[in-house]
Amino acid sequence: MPRTLRRLALLTLALIATACGGSDTFLPGFTSRDPALQKQVWDGANVISYDYTYRRVCECLPLGEVRVAVRGGSIYSVQSVATGEALPQDRWDEIPTVNDLFTQLITAYETGDEFEALYEARLRYPAAAVIGEMANDGGVAHYVSELERYEGPWFP
Repeated sequence: MPRTLRRLALLTLALIATACGGSDTFLPGFTSRDPALQKQVWDGANVISYDYTYRRVCECLPLGEVRVAVRGGSIYSVQSVATGEALPQDRWDEIPTVNDLFTQLITAYETGDEFEALYEARLRYPAAAVIGEMANDGGVAHYVSELERYEGPWFP
């Protein structure tokens, strides 16, 4: 897919997500060729426990939209948004934390693989990211929304 069309599609999807009830603020049209610069802002915010809504688009086993709880940097629980049911732990490895997603983006950048990303304006996490080529069934589109810092207790 030509770069201009990819950016337009990514921006359109991010704007639709925001218009459909998401409270996230995006940097309109903002993409960074070096995701490590955005990760510095994310790391500086010291967000290690948080909840977020995640969905992906790929030629892979359907996942649906899920609500993910990350505690101490690791996934703690995952629930289907549609049903409220817990996702079995054997499927959690299909879901990236924000740091996992940054790792994928940085790897793509360093190896010269195709990727595009839009970042949330304040914390700079990747709110919409396409890694690889969607046109040849080798890519994955990731969408992170409604990210909220978790300040409550948790037990590892």
